[in-house]
This record gives sequence, structure tokens and C-alpha cells, in this order.
Amino acid sequence: MTDAVNELFDRLEKIEESAGKMLDAADDEKKKISALHEKRIADFDAELDVEYKKKLDDVADKLKAKASGEIEALRAGMKEMSDKLDKDYIEKQDEWVEEIFKSIISV
Repeated sequence: MTDAVNELFDRLEKIEESAGKMLDAADDEKKKISALHEKRIADFDAELDVEYKKKLDDVADKLKAKASGEIEALRAGMKEMSDKLDKDYIEKQDEWVEEIFKSIISV
């Protein structure tokens, strides 16, 4: 009977040892999967950052182009107005001087 009991204990030890190895292997696999998952998350975050930066740069470029166009339109309008004022001054300066002179004299 002791041989049977010893054999039973031996089998139980082997089962326990095998179960421990299985648990260790499962823990190792869990760590590998976790590391792979973390790497995928980091890669995804990096890819997202690149896409986000590109979109921000595109929006910034569009806004700069729009602002530049608006500034050019304002400059053109101001130039046109300035040219008109210069032309009016050249054409009407004698008339304006005479009107001013008359208003001073009539006072």
C-alpha cells in the first residue's frame, strides 16, 4: 500500500509540476500578448499623431493662403483708392484751391 501511496504522491507531484509549468507558460504568453498590445497602441498613437499634424498643417496652410489673398485684395483696393485720390487731386487741385480761397475771402 505504501508503494501505491508513494506512486500517487509522485503522480500528484508531476501533475502539480506540470500545472506550474502550464501557468508559467500562460503568464509568459500573457506578457507577450500584453507587450504586443502595448506596441500596437503606441504605433497607432504615433500614426494618429502624424495624421493629426498633417491635417493641422493643411488647415494652417489653407488659412495662410486665404489670409494672404485677403491681404492682397485689401492692398489692391487701397492702391486703387490712393490712385483715385491722387488723380482727383491732380485734376481738381486748382478748383479746390479756388473754393478754399473763396470761402476764406467771403468770411
